Amino acid sequence: MFLQDEFPDLNIIENIISQNTTLAGEVVKISNEPQFLKPRLSSVHSIKDALTVIGYNRLQNLLTGVGVIMEFKNRGISEVIDFNLNVAKIASELTQYTDDIKEDVAYLAGLFHNAGTLLFASKYDDYDKLFLSSLKFAYRAPLLEEKKYETSHTIAGMLVAKKWELDKFFNQIILLHHQKDLSKIENNQVRTLIALIQIAIALVTQTLFKDYSSDEVDLMLKNACEELMIEEDYLDEFRSVLISE
Repeated sequence: MFLQDEFPDLNIIENIISQNTTLAGEVVKISNEPQFLKPRLSSVHSIKDALTVIGYNRLQNLLTGVGVIMEFKNRGISEVIDFNLNVAKIASELTQYTDDIKEDVAYLAGLFHNAGTLLFASKYDDYDKLFLSSLKFAYRAPLLEEKKYETSHTIAGMLVAKKWELDKFFNQIILLHHQKDLSKIENNQVRTLIALIQIAIALVTQTLFKDYSSDEVDLMLKNACEELMIEEDYLDEFRSVLISE
């Protein structure tokens, strides 16, 4: 991509990076280093901004290094990765119902919200089965994991976020995305993003993993829609998007 075109298309690069949680995390991690952030005075929250901050030369080295690492990781956990990618995609598209959340920020939040599941999948051979069965427990999934592994993917996600040096903004989303009472989340932007992610979780479960749908999944969808004042009937178009891809 870099060798064939001296000035590669930023949109193409962004799209490629957006397809992988690990790659996106490494890109955001580097872009948030002090030497890059100095003129910006704020943390990077999107892949597009990260690419602008990093620059093409550093990005080429980053992608080469991460590509080698990824060759030996994330095998046998396709369901986990597919689920996370679809949640990110739907969460970004749902931003049309919000006023202050950008599509790329919602995508990144959706991509990172389940970061702990990747760590669990690489650590526990049986996690892919537990992950699928826990989808029906939309709010209680972390409790099931704690019972079996003595910790949960939300806690593991915090470790991943620390490794990637993600902004605290994303830490809250990783930790709270199973929160049942959204009114307890004080930060308005975090609360809105978690509502978007919860709607996406429910839609992906109901549509692509429907064998694991449940009353609890339906309740998550209902509560998140009420938070954002979205009529559930409006969501059929998003189900169609999932089915068609």
